[in-house]
Amino acid sequence: MWYALALCTTACAGANAGGPVHADATGLTAEALYPMHLGCAWSYDVDSGDGQPVLATARVLSVEHDVSTVQTGQGVQRFQRDADGIRRVGQPYALLREPFSLGSHWRSAGDAEARVSAVGQTLTTPAGTFDACVVIEEVHSRSQQQVRTTYCPGVGPVRIDSQIQLSSQRAFVHATLRGFSSEAL
Repeated sequence: MWYALALCTTACAGANAGGPVHADATGLTAEALYPMHLGCAWSYDVDSGDGQPVLATARVLSVEHDVSTVQTGQGVQRFQRDADGIRRVGQPYALLREPFSLGSHWRSAGDAEARVSAVGQTLTTPAGTFDACVVIEEVHSRSQQQVRTTYCPGVGPVRIDSQIQLSSQRAFVHATLRGFSSEAL
């Protein structure tokens, strides 16, 4: 997704030893998979393959009606919740689109297609163990960038794996949740 590389190079904090989890992926909403209320913050260990992991962070700066403003090291992004899921403000493409059933797909950017590749996954990171996670894979047709994001209920993006061809080599970036806060302010 758009933020895979942004998270892999940027920052915002929070710490929680787990967070709310659900028994299965049935009936999950986009808002449950990516909570963006005031007080949400995430920190990630980012590995670009050079052996020097860095810390990246993101946090919700404000929420007005159905629009959340999220700060990352790449800048500010605005997301809008609607009846179908979550999209970038001013764009017709969905970041997350309900329902989250295996094989569901949607246009996630001008040249990108996203699809649900796994549901009901369990993932363990330094921030805790999370159940009922949903994996979204995105492929950009022009750049051939591939992004695999694991969203977990009540937490948000927990693991982001991105790869892209750069000149004569393939670049890989992995971001793993280190800590988060989902406390409403």
